[in-house]
Formats: sequence, structure tokens, C-alpha cells
Amino acid sequence: MLKPTLYRSVFCFPAFDVRCFLFKFTEITILMGMDTVTAQLVFGIIVIVIAIGLIYWINRRKFYRRNGMGAEGFSSFEASVFTRFIERVGKWIAYALIIVGIVCIWTYNQMKKDRQEVKTEQPARR
Repeated sequence: MLKPTLYRSVFCFPAFDVRCFLFKFTEITILMGMDTVTAQLVFGIIVIVIAIGLIYWINRRKFYRRNGMGAEGFSSFEASVFTRFIERVGKWIAYALIIVGIVCIWTYNQMKKDRQEVKTEQPARR
């Protein structure tokens, strides 16, 4: 029987071979043995995937709320206003997450280029 391992305050089951994504971002990099450059790329990809999923979920809810005539059906005016407001805010958050993810991937590329330049500039040892 596989025993769960306690990393700080989150249980991780070794059977799943997943590295506890409930940790803070820095703890994930320590557990997986990643350096800062690789962690930047992973964080950017995860944020973009979450943002795209959020946009998909909001659009899917909007699609299934439509009736046969193509109009959205709500139980009341207040529900309509509140739901549309929350969905609009959710989409803006998703767009912001996409921008954060793109910036993270861009900084990953810049950090990788800087690391390669440092390696090529070091003189040969004798």
C-alpha cells in the first residue's frame, strides 16, 4: 500500500506521480529540482492553460444558457445583471492571466539567452 507523504501541509500520493500543485510556486520548484529559468516557463504555461480554461468555461455557460430563439434565459433581471457582470470580470481576469503567462514565457526566453551568453563568455581553463 502506498503511503501519502506530507510536504509541509499538503498530502501527496506517490501513485499519481504528480508533484502537488497546491504548493506555492517556489515550493514546486524545490520539489521538482527545477532552476529558476525552467520554473518561469512552467509557471507561464500553467497560467495560460488556466486562463484559456476559464474563458472556455465562461463561454460554455453562456452558450448553454441560450434558448431555442437564441436569447439568454435568466430567472430575473437581477440574476441577469449579476451573472453578466461576474462573467465580464472573469474574462478580464483570464485576459490578465494570459498576459502574465506570455510575460513569464518571454522572461524565460530572455533568461535562457543570458545564461547561454554567460557560458560562451567564460574563458577556457588550463
